Amino acid sequence: MNQMYRDLPLPPRGSHVRNAPTLPRDLALSLTLTPDRARLMFSARSAMGPAVYRGRGYFTERPDDMPGAGFRIPALSLLDPFLWQYRTVSPQHYKIVLRVIVPKLQKEGLPLTCALTMTDDPPLHIDVTRADDGAFRVTLTALVPRDTLRALSTVDGYMLAEYTLYRIWPGHLKELEDFPDGTFTLSANDRRAAALGKLCDRASYLFSGDALPALRALGRGLPRPQSAPRPTAIPRDFPLPARILPPPVRVIELPGPCLVRAEVLPSTLPGTTRGAAFLADARRFRDYAGFPAAPIPLKAVKPTYSDLSSLQKAWYFHWRSRFRMGNVLKADAGYVYLLAYELLNSITAQGAEALAALLRLWENFRADIPYLDRCMPGWCADYMLLNNLGSDFDALQERIPFDVSQTDLPAEVWYNRRLRGGAAALPFPILCGMLGSKLHTSRFCTGGHEKLCHEAMLSALRITEDHLAKTAPVTLLSPGETRTAVHESFYGAIVGRASSRRIILTYKTLTRDRKTQALVNNVLKCTENLLRRRERFPGRLKYDTLPDGLEAALTAAFGTAGPAPESPAPVREPVRIDLDRARELEAASWENTRRLLDALDDDAEEDTRPETPASSEIPSFSVPSEISADLPDDKPVTLAEALSPLQTAVLAALKADDRAEIERLCAEEMTFPDAVYEEINEAALAILGDLVIDMTTGTLYEEYAASV
Repeated sequence: MNQMYRDLPLPPRGSHVRNAPTLPRDLALSLTLTPDRARLMFSARSAMGPAVYRGRGYFTERPDDMPGAGFRIPALSLLDPFLWQYRTVSPQHYKIVLRVIVPKLQKEGLPLTCALTMTDDPPLHIDVTRADDGAFRVTLTALVPRDTLRALSTVDGYMLAEYTLYRIWPGHLKELEDFPDGTFTLSANDRRAAALGKLCDRASYLFSGDALPALRALGRGLPRPQSAPRPTAIPRDFPLPARILPPPVRVIELPGPCLVRAEVLPSTLPGTTRGAAFLADARRFRDYAGFPAAPIPLKAVKPTYSDLSSLQKAWYFHWRSRFRMGNVLKADAGYVYLLAYELLNSITAQGAEALAALLRLWENFRADIPYLDRCMPGWCADYMLLNNLGSDFDALQERIPFDVSQTDLPAEVWYNRRLRGGAAALPFPILCGMLGSKLHTSRFCTGGHEKLCHEAMLSALRITEDHLAKTAPVTLLSPGETRTAVHESFYGAIVGRASSRRIILTYKTLTRDRKTQALVNNVLKCTENLLRRRERFPGRLKYDTLPDGLEAALTAAFGTAGPAPESPAPVREPVRIDLDRARELEAASWENTRRLLDALDDDAEEDTRPETPASSEIPSFSVPSEISADLPDDKPVTLAEALSPLQTAVLAALKADDRAEIERLCAEEMTFPDAVYEEINEAALAILGDLVIDMTTGTLYEEYAASV
């Protein structure tokens, strides 16, 4: 700015004048210490009486006033992130509030007074000079009585006395306990002089005087204590220090067999300004019904009220009021999450009513928002624990069948109650997932027999448990190893400090015994083979030997023929193989091949003759009548006509169960038995529409063993 204009008073900016709030008469804002002197309490009062602070700079005369009543001081919203429930400031925020926020608000002209002050001056001062005999003359002056200084655990480097925070470390004050107030003399050989020199080297802000260099040198000259030698190797049984966790707020004993208990601890996540502003707005708009409005799209992720425009707010409040009345209108995901955050913080509803609203919100929008199936199960389970609504988490999965593998909690949590009925009480896909099996995705199970397969498999497990219980009590997939799962409640949601907790869930995993899992897998494979045989489905599964009598019990339960189908099954023609006729066909085939080769040789000799004139016709090639009569048809009628001599001989040896003969025949033709089996199955599939050889065992299927 030019020097000639420095004397002219400049008017304030227009924006400041336009946005200046109209404050009530005699408004007084104050921050006072609580009776226990542990927090700063915020209060406001005007000539009309006390004013209720609602957050974000809003004041009303009564707590039940509707939003919009009262007045607002926008600059006061700077205090919101540091107020606990918008009333008190915790000691961990004293430094920034007293050094930055309060001076800034007072500079803007707000009538704010603070009962607590902070100074960088220490509460006591030590002056050190040198006497004529070389001793140190020390003068200790205390500004406040030392016994009135109080340490605050969250305010480092400061101690509280009356209404002032003085700069001093509690450890430094403790080292001065042997030194009285006033003036005293310490000789250079005095142990206390060396200790005071060491303190001077570390806390120079307490000292002054011309003898400080000598005092520091005296303190530095002391021999330092020797540390213990470092071990060369840590022993294997070296105990690790236990993890220090805050004491639990509440311990909830959970019913078995898998759940043990849940410990609720204070949250370790810090509060945020965004969360504090959301809770303030949610309390202001708790009972706001809104007016009819048109739907407006919302693409925000984890939205709050500040992310909504005026039109979006109008539509949200209208949609929320209709939802409360039972009329669920279609809305974007942002509106759904915003209402879920209100319910998780118990703003618009509490207890069982809020849980019912969460489930209804989940049911109506899970088809449009698939991510709800991942976050909602954990949110609802946490809400049930923290609000004493029971621990029947199975009811959530029964009401809304979500995929438990996509949630953050283990599967044992969602099937705890149903596991009391044993392994057979679990859904078949979940059981296969716990066993590491893929039977629920087999060709038979997914080929139109899903319901039959699931019911039969679970019945087979009941039969297995009853059969094994005759010799010794046994429960398949019983709870075994104890584990813990630690998570923050309502992870991913916007919740306040009052609703946020740290939950340690102790549960028992289902047995991971390989022997038990192998037994269950063998039982399920045997049952599927019986069902395949009953339904005439090709292919069999390989499994190990079952305990004595168990396979017979499963065969008696599932080996009988099923109900007659609606349409009669087609009658298949039995396979007949005439070896003499096969040999005749082979000889005729070789004779036809020889005649064709001779004819081709004759044509090659004719091609060497001179070319015929252009006007002559090209002679056509025709197969002799005696050769064409012996040629086989384009498509074989029976399986016997489609097989080669090697395949026919292998099939005959397979029926006789002569493995050595099969190996000999294949070795002569330079091939392998499995390759011949596949060729026979391809021919059978083309003619009969089914397979005749089980490739896993190398045997004929039972339904074709008699007809081959």
